[in-house]
Amino acid sequence: MRMTRVTKFGFVLVALGLVTWGCWTLYDSTRTWFLAKDIPISLSNGSHYSTGVVKTNESALYSIYISADSPQGIGDDQPTEAEKELACQIGISDPKKEPCPTPPLWKFRWALSSDGRTVQGDSDETIGVGRINSVTGIERELGEFRTEAEHRYKLDLDVLFDNRDARIVNPRLTVAVSDFHAESSLFLSGLLRFTCLPIAVIGAFLILASLGSQWRKQR
Repeated sequence: MRMTRVTKFGFVLVALGLVTWGCWTLYDSTRTWFLAKDIPISLSNGSHYSTGVVKTNESALYSIYISADSPQGIGDDQPTEAEKELACQIGISDPKKEPCPTPPLWKFRWALSSDGRTVQGDSDETIGVGRINSVTGIERELGEFRTEAEHRYKLDLDVLFDNRDARIVNPRLTVAVSDFHAESSLFLSGLLRFTCLPIAVIGAFLILASLGSQWRKQR
């Protein structure tokens, strides 16, 4: 069978869609979006965790998060007294809008080192930043810092309390890009997914339709 103009155009569309999507996916996968991602930790006093040395290729703002599974039966609308107490314990209640009777139980200290310099912080600086809901679970931000591309960084985290609340399970540490870089990546990925893949599908349809038409004529 000879290659018609329609067939050639179909191959161009397939190549355009798949190559563009593949190049973006490859590029996006090489970005340092995380220094740590869902690392299991223990919420016991004296526990220490380190990301190890990571070389970043993003000059970006990173945020430090502790997440855990959502307690069973937690609501998203009107919080119960138990849920309010849990929010105060974790430290995600806004101290201006919903002041708590006692300081948060959750206390962490972190230190970021790079090229002989150290930046330190603790969870007291981010009281009120986090959320609890039935879908995403518990999430508490502990701090944030900026990186420079092609520099090496190491984050150390110390747990300064003992968790005795059975509702809080499967705690994890994540250190992730949290500024416009991450938002831009998500936007471009979504945009290319809804443009490149349909283009490739249309190209494949044209190829099959052209080949089918030639096959019927030959018969």
